[in-house]
Amino acid sequence: MEAEGLDWLLVPLHQLVSWGAAAAMVFGGVVPYVPQYRDIRRTQNADGFSTYVCLVLLVANILRILFWLDGMQWYNLGSLQPLPPGFK
Repeated sequence: MEAEGLDWLLVPLHQLVSWGAAAAMVFGGVVPYVPQYRDIRRTQNADGFSTYVCLVLLVANILRILFWLDGMQWYNLGSLQPLPPGFK
């Protein structure tokens, strides 16, 4: 009975965590490179910086997001239940 009384809190909390996880999935691949970008801007020196590495990381992050989205779609389709017998 007490769990039913907390539904008003648990449902929005679950949605907030879900949105936070989705945002972390999208932006998580970019955040570690912010200090490198700031250092290059500050020193105006890009020695050791490789555009090929950036391209590989970009493709890897796009694939990661696409696989994650694909998994979410299959998860949602798998939760569908068959209709009861005699239901039209």
